[in-house]
Amino acid sequence: MRRNLDNSAYIHHISDSIQEIINYTSNHTYGQFLKNDWDQAALMRYLEVIGEAANKLEERFRIKNPHIKWRKIIDLRNILIHDYMDVDVHIMWNIMIRDIPELKQKIDKIILVKQRKQDNA
Repeated sequence: MRRNLDNSAYIHHISDSIQEIINYTSNHTYGQFLKNDWDQAALMRYLEVIGEAANKLEERFRIKNPHIKWRKIIDLRNILIHDYMDVDVHIMWNIMIRDIPELKQKIDKIILVKQRKQDNA
């Protein structure tokens, strides 16, 4: 049975996947990543989860948070799912090294603001 989750749950799925990617990239080199198909598949799965969760967020939530490139995140998920044979692992590594830490800061800020609102309620 499929559950309908709220925006908060999806943001936490994004945050958890981001943390897994950061944990991996901070402890592994690009060379190690290239040599391990399992790691490539796992890390791409985390990127898919990020994109799927972003797609499940309510449209008005995404509109209220325009500083995050939701469309690009969702489009990446679609490429990973539907065009997986053409995925360039070099590009994936660069996304994980360059874009994921920046996304983490933005998602962490959303979580922090939401927590402050709950604490003040």
